[in-house]
Amino acid sequence: VILYATCSGVPQQSQNFAFSPGFRLQFPAQTTGPIYLKLINHDPIVYGPHVAYSVAVRALSPTAQRGALVLVAGQRRDLDLQEEIHRIAAQVYRVFLGHGYTADDIFYLAADLAQPGADAPATVDDLRAAITTWARERVGPDRPLTVYLVDHGEYDRFFLDDRRGEYLAPEQLDAWLTEVETARPGVKIN
Repeated sequence: VILYATCSGVPQQSQNFAFSPGFRLQFPAQTTGPIYLKLINHDPIVYGPHVAYSVAVRALSPTAQRGALVLVAGQRRDLDLQEEIHRIAAQVYRVFLGHGYTADDIFYLAADLAQPGADAPATVDDLRAAITTWARERVGPDRPLTVYLVDHGEYDRFFLDDRRGEYLAPEQLDAWLTEVETARPGVKIN
């Protein structure tokens, strides 16, 4: 989607997250009156009179609170999709920044600390601390916690850093999230 102040004007703002079925463009309206949007479909074979878009415009509450994002870009030993994993994690990071989060609202764990924005290595101990200590202090009933994990997995195992033997089991994550829910009743967890 591309935002224009006038029909024949220059683009003011845009959003182009192809991996998402929808989008959200947040901006302060500078004047009253028409706002022009150009919607572009990513799939070139989807077009014509049978295609419909649903657009909603809302005034956002000035008291809305940011939550916390714990983002993990894991790594498998064979590195077969590592570039794609880093690309997806970087795009998720940008999506949250585009929705009003700051770098301080995002704790990014990566097996490769050269990734822009990475805060700590993708280890079990660092992930546990990110969820149970760092995030717990930033979330509540009006401030959600989002945990976004990108990498390979096997049955009951997510690869944090396969080369270093760092794996996450579902029961570990469940216990850490329960700890946050106990400490912050009413918190929403994504």
